[in-house]
Amino acid sequence: MRHLHFFRIHQIKPYIIFPIFAPGEIGGNPKTFTDFNDLAGKSKLGKVGVKRQVGAAVSKILLNEDRRQEQSQKLDQAQQTEHRPQRAARMM
Repeated sequence: MRHLHFFRIHQIKPYIIFPIFAPGEIGGNPKTFTDFNDLAGKSKLGKVGVKRQVGAAVSKILLNEDRRQEQSQKLDQAQQTEHRPQRAARMM
């Protein structure tokens, strides 16, 4: 069972998304513009900026995961057909 948990943990792929602020906002005091809370509350982009940036990032991640899964399935199918024993023709 312990091995199964180890396998599941290694299947998780964490992603980090960093906010992008409007041009010139960070210049004066970069420590006040650090995360998505600051983007929503202090930035010109506001909550709409958060929604756009996070939505675009999540869509890209999901698209990449779909492609990765398709490639993995194709590879698995190719390996299965490669390892199938071939039947010999019967001689009479």
